[in-house]
Amino acid sequence: MRITFWLLDLNVESKNNASECWLWGIDRDNRRILVIDKFFNAFFYAVVSSGVDASKVALKVSEANLDSVVRVEAVSRRFFGKPVEAVKVYCKVPDVIPAVAKSLRRFEGIEECFEEDIRPSMQYLLEHNLEPCAWHEAEVERYNGNLEVRVDA
Repeated sequence: MRITFWLLDLNVESKNNASECWLWGIDRDNRRILVIDKFFNAFFYAVVSSGVDASKVALKVSEANLDSVVRVEAVSRRFFGKPVEAVKVYCKVPDVIPAVAKSLRRFEGIEECFEEDIRPSMQYLLEHNLEPCAWHEAEVERYNGNLEVRVDA
């Protein structure tokens, strides 16, 4: 079912070694709602040293079996206006990102890590192009369990 809601707030919850983004809002009938995105993984970037192949570094990072890392991909980014090659590292639990970034700084071929200090909720807003205090649409499934939260719909 498709819903339209006014986004009031969001937070990232870590449950069962995974993270979920909870979007709190009201619908057009002024009922309190909660939309849960169970497929959110926080991330950060590791900039690759000049002349180093980012895809090879990404492969080394994924083979390192670092705690909570679920996906790694080579990407092109801009750093202070200059194009750089980087590795985008996704983690299933946002709390471990600073520790993972710290260990990656010691990897051969990695120059520096960035965006490891951005709050996961802010990352979610930016990645999904969401604006707080605005109307949004989402395709959802009704949850019939008990989350022990106060919502109307």
